[in-house]
Amino acid sequence: MLFAATAGEEAKNPKKSIPIAVCVSLLLIFLAYFGISTVLTMMLPYFEQDETAPLPYVFEFYGMTVSKYIVSIGALFGLCASLMGSMFPLPRIVFAMADDGLLFEFMGRIHPRFKTPFIGTLLTGLITGNLENVLAFDGGK
Repeated sequence: MLFAATAGEEAKNPKKSIPIAVCVSLLLIFLAYFGISTVLTMMLPYFEQDETAPLPYVFEFYGMTVSKYIVSIGALFGLCASLMGSMFPLPRIVFAMADDGLLFEFMGRIHPRFKTPFIGTLLTGLITGNLENVLAFDGGK
């Protein structure tokens, strides 16, 4: 949803397309979560599920170890995709904040060749990458 809201500058009719994008994405996310949780609960009662990783646990419970690893690898790819999706609007937000005077002016300077806020993009990428490394190393605690 953040992606739809921050990329609204490129929309032809943002007053119409952004609310539609937000509502459709919320509907799709709801249907995906509802479907997975319904199937999961029908496979194994909720009080017998593992709280930390319920989907791989259900596959392991039924002896489907290959499926357990496929789901776990898919979850890792999903986390990477989510990280990339959240990093897309970050330079735009930093540029807008620097343009409004809320951040340092150099973070919003436009590169003459690339026509992007180059320094702000590099800094936010480095900070985000370091935070991801710290969280992964620390176990997210």
